[in-house]
Amino acid sequence: MVFSMSEMLDFLTLLLENAEIRLSPAQLTQLDGHFRLLLEWNEVTNLTGITDPADAANLHYLDALAAIPEIVSRSTKVSTWLDIGSGGGFPGIPLAIALPDLKFVLVERRERKAGFLFEVVQQLKLDDRVTVIGDTLDQHTAPRLLGDVSRETFGICARALEKMPEQLPKLLKIPRLETALLWLGSNAAAEAVKQHGATWNTTLRTLPSGPNRPLLILDRQ
Repeated sequence: MVFSMSEMLDFLTLLLENAEIRLSPAQLTQLDGHFRLLLEWNEVTNLTGITDPADAANLHYLDALAAIPEIVSRSTKVSTWLDIGSGGGFPGIPLAIALPDLKFVLVERRERKAGFLFEVVQQLKLDDRVTVIGDTLDQHTAPRLLGDVSRETFGICARALEKMPEQLPKLLKIPRLETALLWLGSNAAAEAVKQHGATWNTTLRTLPSGPNRPLLILDRQ
């Protein structure tokens, strides 16, 4: 079934109004452009199983943009955010569109998905402050992959973190990492709090999609 691109935007506009998230018409157009490219590439590359306009507006875009207050409140310490395992561009692309004063690095080790992210960044003209890394990022590879940016203070945002119990401790060792925002299932979030709560300040925020998928925030103590 083919959907009108404006259909997702209609749903999203209403959701953003209800959530009191204000974006410009140009930013909304960019979000719509991302969704258009996502559907186009999804026909040949498995980027997402969520293609229904209403579901995409709620579960993809609103859930990502709900983190705006948390990111803004940390912007004095963190000016660059690493989207680990970005895949279809969530949450990094919506957040980069909504927060034009910040820089984002989209990290995706799968070649085809990284190719999609390169295309999105170019098409939406985000390449002045959004970069794509097609590799695996951890405490050992970060200085090489991030180059000059590695001297900045970072935040991590991740929505589809593979093997989270194994990967998160490695990510938290990235030099100059200040905070991490993780979109997790409630069980995984509880486990992460248990594992890292002694060394990181932990906060759980309920996302618009409901309490079963909270936003876990880890801030360096």
